[in-house]
Amino acid sequence: MNILKMNFLTLCASLSISFFLFGEGAVHAQQKSLDVPSIKATASETPSVLGQDWSQLSEDPPPLQLARNSHFLVSNENHHDRFFPLLSKRQGDVYIGVGAEQNYLLSGWSLPDVMILMDFDQMVVDLHRVYRVLFLNAATKEDFIALWDGSSKTKKKVESLIKNEYGEKTGEDGKKQNVCMKTCQRVLKAFRISQIHGLVKRRLTLIHRQYERLGIPTFLTDKAQYQFLRERFQKKQVLLLRGDLSKRCLFRIAESMAKNHRVLGTLYLSNAERYFSYVPDFKPSMDALPLSRASVVLHTWALKNEGNQYAYYIQKADDFVALLKDAAITNLHSIIRLSLKDIRRGKYGKFPQPAVSIEQGLSSGSSRASVKTNPPTETTKTLQKQNH
Repeated sequence: MNILKMNFLTLCASLSISFFLFGEGAVHAQQKSLDVPSIKATASETPSVLGQDWSQLSEDPPPLQLARNSHFLVSNENHHDRFFPLLSKRQGDVYIGVGAEQNYLLSGWSLPDVMILMDFDQMVVDLHRVYRVLFLNAATKEDFIALWDGSSKTKKKVESLIKNEYGEKTGEDGKKQNVCMKTCQRVLKAFRISQIHGLVKRRLTLIHRQYERLGIPTFLTDKAQYQFLRERFQKKQVLLLRGDLSKRCLFRIAESMAKNHRVLGTLYLSNAERYFSYVPDFKPSMDALPLSRASVVLHTWALKNEGNQYAYYIQKADDFVALLKDAAITNLHSIIRLSLKDIRRGKYGKFPQPAVSIEQGLSSGSSRASVKTNPPTETTKTLQKQNH
């Protein structure tokens, strides 16, 4: 992002953007994209509270190639705590998010009625199915964490749970058994890859320690948050889909939300906007989403010239939709580069104030709000080449 530093900070302050810069470490597993046919949620996953048409939602086709040719099975955004002050005051409505474990962090804070977890990478969707199995079978947060310990005994137990949930029942009376077919095999594969170098275990451990230090409750430390997420799966209030933000799945979700009188609470886009254009499909999808005045969109943006750091944005959803009506707006970068003249006219509205704003960072004599992060370990570095 080739923007002069001072002009960029001035732009953010003028927008009242929630803008923070932190060092990040990319964690991913490299693997070529697989040709996976479009599927619908299994009967055991289909949200019963959302209306029959939700079970008929078709997924987007798999991408020809994954971003950086990698499966991003854990997030490399280390400061979702910047969203906590806003999300912790929310409750209800629909949460839509892309990516992996960060969705449970954000949903544990925002307490949505319904969670829609989507990603264009089938393996990320299947990893959510692993999480689903573990949430359903772990009565406590301690039990849940223990199921990620990576021991041979635990791995066998988890694989047995996956086969029991996603295996197909075959055989005659008294001889029925679970046969692991396509969906089951994909979920097993996602689990096995998540175990490489303790990938998910290391990420969950990092989250646990980081948020304990910050004094912010999460589903890994707070009993109520964990039980809330577990109940969402138990009550079939979580929808798992392969969805590409640049295609039509989000539009179909919006249509179903409207039919079922559901409104958006939070839309978490991670840094996916870096990889696609808002035209032709994303703009009409956003326009179709049922919104309330409280609906928000969460963006992150990797700053190439800032030491692999991220910007964190909180935006009112109706402001975002209004921006998208401008033909000149084709991606998040074009929003960031809006002229100060238009912003000062109030043409595009304002962003809600965060717990710690960029103005506070500037008034304290610093050019930005920032914290130091520990460098990645050698084991993690083997999985870290570039940021997602």
